[in-house]
Amino acid sequence: MKRIILGCAAAILGSTFIGAQQTVEEAIMSENEGRIILYKHTNETDEATEVAEVKEVKKEVNEEKDEKKAKKEKARRAIEDDDENDLKSPSRTLLLGVTAGANMTTYLGDRNSQMGLGGQIGINCDVPVNDNFSIMPELIFAYRTVGVDNITWDNKNDLVKMESTDKLIYMLVPINVKWSTEAGPGRPFIAAGPMISVGLFGKNTVNDSKVDAERGDMLLFQSDPNSYYIEHREEPPYNNLDLLANVKAGYDFDFGLSVSLGFQYGIFNMYKMTDERELRHKESGLDTSQNSMTFSFSLGYNF
Repeated sequence: MKRIILGCAAAILGSTFIGAQQTVEEAIMSENEGRIILYKHTNETDEATEVAEVKEVKKEVNEEKDEKKAKKEKARRAIEDDDENDLKSPSRTLLLGVTAGANMTTYLGDRNSQMGLGGQIGINCDVPVNDNFSIMPELIFAYRTVGVDNITWDNKNDLVKMESTDKLIYMLVPINVKWSTEAGPGRPFIAAGPMISVGLFGKNTVNDSKVDAERGDMLLFQSDPNSYYIEHREEPPYNNLDLLANVKAGYDFDFGLSVSLGFQYGIFNMYKMTDERELRHKESGLDTSQNSMTFSFSLGYNF
């Protein structure tokens, strides 16, 4: 009986030890599994953080590249715009020019006159105001001729009529407002403004050489105390100063050449009318007013 009891007790103790050992082993295994899971989670978190950091670095690098590219593109466009503006407006700087050409002049009034051929030379300055407008003053020396039926009083105080030619030298100072625009290989333009006319020298020559040799030339802008013509001994027949309306149109080529057509009309009376002269003209039925009209053609070069 005693042996039976001892055997049962041993069996009970053995099973208890085995159960405890299993419990310890299960606890160790459970702890190890937890460590493995924690390690895996930690590694996954580190990998995610590293990937995020790499993405952020790549993003910053791409942003820097995009910024540099945008700056380069902006600089390139600025250079292209400057070049384009230079190409579009080559004549928008101050220009100096020289001109030479021909003119044809006649008189408007009661006296018969025929258009005569002359010439002119000059210099000009084109000062731009904006892309289309500029101020263009000029200085022109012009030689003009006009065929006229000259009627005046001779040294015997007789009224005489003869075919003659006025030969005139003027200094002209136009101040034009000029409009131009780009078209083709240059800029077409229209210009208009007042023109101051200063008569430097003038004479009237009778077309008949025999009569001219007898009577001599008649000065037009200066008085001549020895003149054959009574009314011109104290006062010249023409005024030295005149104001003209001036219009012209033309084309300025990019390589410097310029061509233009012009028209000028004298606003003031050319005759230097004294009271006595005006009275004598009216009594004789002669005209008391005379205005000049000129057409011109010019070639020029702008520097």
